[in-house]
Amino acid sequence: MTGRVRRFEGRARKPLDAVHAGRGHVFAGRSVRLRSAGVRTPLLTYDERRDEISYPWIPGRSGAEWLRGRLAESSGLDRMGAVGSACAELLYPLIRLHTTSPQGLALAPFDPWHRIRPRIDALARASAEAVAGPVPDAAVRAFEALEEALGVAVGQSAMNGWGPIHGDFHIGQVLFESGAGQAWLLDADDLALGPPESDLGNFVAHLATSDHVGAAPPLAAFKTLAGLAVRHYGELSGREVAAGEVDTYGAVALLRRALKLHERGAAPDRVNAISAAALSSARRAGRIR
Repeated sequence: MTGRVRRFEGRARKPLDAVHAGRGHVFAGRSVRLRSAGVRTPLLTYDERRDEISYPWIPGRSGAEWLRGRLAESSGLDRMGAVGSACAELLYPLIRLHTTSPQGLALAPFDPWHRIRPRIDALARASAEAVAGPVPDAAVRAFEALEEALGVAVGQSAMNGWGPIHGDFHIGQVLFESGAGQAWLLDADDLALGPPESDLGNFVAHLATSDHVGAAPPLAAFKTLAGLAVRHYGELSGREVAAGEVDTYGAVALLRRALKLHERGAAPDRVNAISAAALSSARRAGRIR
C-alpha cells in the first residue's frame, strides 16, 4: 500500500511505502497495460527521486461519498438492501480487471496473510513490551484457526484458474468521476495473481464493518452483503464465483479489519465481534469446525 494521496499541481501524488519502495516503474508499466486492456484506472508516472507515483487529478466522489449519497436518496428503504443494490456499480470496474489477461503484468501469486502476520507479530511485541494493550483473544484464536486451516496461500490447488486481482479492493478504491459519473479503479499497487473471490471477500468484509451498514452486527451484515455481491458479480460478469470461497477470503479480511481497528484504539467489544465473525464465516465455508 502506498502513502496518503496529496494534490499538487493538478496531480494526485502518493509516496511509496517500505513494501513498495523502488517499484514505481513496475506500477507505471502495469497501468499502461491495464488501460490498453480497457480497465479504467489512472495512468501512473513514477518520480524515482522522490520515490512516489502520480497521476492526473480526477475530480469526483470517492466510493464512500457516492454510497452515502445513494443511501440518502433511498432513506425509506431497508438500509442493508440499499447498500447491497449499490454493489453492482461498485463492482463493475473490478470485473473489468478480473477479465483482463495477466500476460505482461508480472504478477506474483496472492498471499492473503502478508498484511496480517506482520500485524499479529507487531501487536504481540507491543503487548509484551507494555506499549499497547494485548491483542484481543478472539483475534488470536481466529488467526491461529484460519492459518492452520488455510495455509499460506488459500486455494493453492486452484491456482491454475487464477487471474489478475486488485489485492486490496474495498469501497475506497473506487472513484466516481464528476459529470460522466464513470467509475475508476484506484490503488492497483497490490495487484496479484489470484481468485476473484479474494477481492469480493475483502470488499464485503470492509463494507460489513463500516458505518454504511448502520448498527447491523458484523456477521449478519457480512452474510447478507456476501450473498448480494456474489449475485451481482455473476449477473454483471457472466462468471460464477464460489460463495464458500468468498466466505473463506472474507474471514481472512474480517480478521485483518479487526486487527486494524485494534491498532486504531477501537473498543475491544467491536474488535472481538469482528474477529468472531471471521471465525463464523470460515466455519460457514466448511474451512474450520
